[in-house]
Amino acid sequence: MALDWAHRGTSHVQFQAEEAVPLEQGRFLGHGMNGGVYETTCLGMAVAWKRRYCRRQIGTQELREMDILKKLDHRHIVKLVGTYTHESFLGILLWPVATCDLGTFMEDVDHLVSHQSMQSDYDPEIDYQSMEQRLRQLRIDTFSDWPSARRAALLRLKQSIGCIASAIVYLHEQSIRHKDIKPSNILLTPTGLYVTDFGTSTDFSGFSQSVTQNGERGTPKYFAPEVAEYEPNGRSADIFSLGCVFLEMIGLCNQYSLSSMLALRPKKDRSFHANLDSIMRWFNFSGTEVQWPADQHLLALARQMLSRDPQKRPTADHIERRLHLIDAIQRPRPSTPLRRACCRPELPLPMAGMEHAGTRRAHATVEIGNWHQDISPGHSWRFFVRFPSIESIVDSVHLFLHPSFQNPYHVKTQPPYEFNGKGWGFFTITILVSLRPGYWWTSADAAVGLEKESLMPLYWTLDFSRDLTVSKVALEIATMSSG
Repeated sequence: MALDWAHRGTSHVQFQAEEAVPLEQGRFLGHGMNGGVYETTCLGMAVAWKRRYCRRQIGTQELREMDILKKLDHRHIVKLVGTYTHESFLGILLWPVATCDLGTFMEDVDHLVSHQSMQSDYDPEIDYQSMEQRLRQLRIDTFSDWPSARRAALLRLKQSIGCIASAIVYLHEQSIRHKDIKPSNILLTPTGLYVTDFGTSTDFSGFSQSVTQNGERGTPKYFAPEVAEYEPNGRSADIFSLGCVFLEMIGLCNQYSLSSMLALRPKKDRSFHANLDSIMRWFNFSGTEVQWPADQHLLALARQMLSRDPQKRPTADHIERRLHLIDAIQRPRPSTPLRRACCRPELPLPMAGMEHAGTRRAHATVEIGNWHQDISPGHSWRFFVRFPSIESIVDSVHLFLHPSFQNPYHVKTQPPYEFNGKGWGFFTITILVSLRPGYWWTSADAAVGLEKESLMPLYWTLDFSRDLTVSKVALEIATMSSG
């Protein structure tokens, strides 16, 4: 998006000392990694203006941020409008100008969730006028109906999860590590979300590996353990930081206040990495108390992202795919999607119009159940799902176990579609059955995956009252007629 913003025939301008930079400083927007950020107007549009003092000449870090921004083009990443140098200052112009950052919005949501009205339990440290103005700009009306404002704010917060994930997937695909993922580096506008501040980022596209041993390290609160210990680290360090952000977001969406989430981190500097033992105990005992069953799987994903071992953290691509799957199992429908419309897959034409002239339909029976054996102590069990008449068109079966499992998500790509377990209590297993291309489920409960595959959610509560329990589910599939 770099433009000829100063009418000099280039997006980067070197102003002489006696020249005036043709920009007027507007309202203060916040602090970047290395300087203040202000609003200004350029080519008739509002942009964010970052100015950075350079003691001698433009350094490696400044050049790196500009080069990275020029390389990136994604709906959820800020865009570089132009740059300049003037005496000892480097200026960077970015679009868009945000209403606020995610950190500020989460503080506003925290207030909405924990109070019955805007000024109940009046806190003199809160600027209520600014809060109301921000929320109105984000199209959340706090005047007419407080419960509706709360729901709208929680919807906006939860939908942001998938949009943030898509931005990190794109960065990693472009061989970029952000290295400072945190709420204040995620900007919100009335209609969008943007990841910003690439002052510490690394472009490793020219390297044989993505692991680095030094360089800028971001914000200590969100450090991955290996970053805090100055150990070699790679893209998985971004995943840990993203897991910290997701945990705070998912917690708020399930009535866990920011103060209660902070109480999980009593040690040292209140960082996540220094308090992983406390956080994991919370996951094991109380962190599964959620508003919606699907949110248990969100917390399970966040738990994996916070693994102390970098090798056990999911990749950004896996996270995005898993979020789409979790979206598909949310009930009741319509529930709160984990992404805004910009990041949702489009329905393939036949699925968009189920009464298409060339559609053929067929009945399908799914057998689902479990074997059980008493052991001392506890139970041994084997869950299974079978497709007697349609096994050839089943692409994969996704299993979501109780979030207390070390690995609560499994995917089976060939029969037998089974899972063995041992334990004390029973729980509900969520199943997603994905069909091969060209076939789709006709049920209203069916959903569309990231690759536009048809997904059917099923649910099974383990039965320990007998040795074998089986249930049959009657469904319908459709495909396009060959003729």
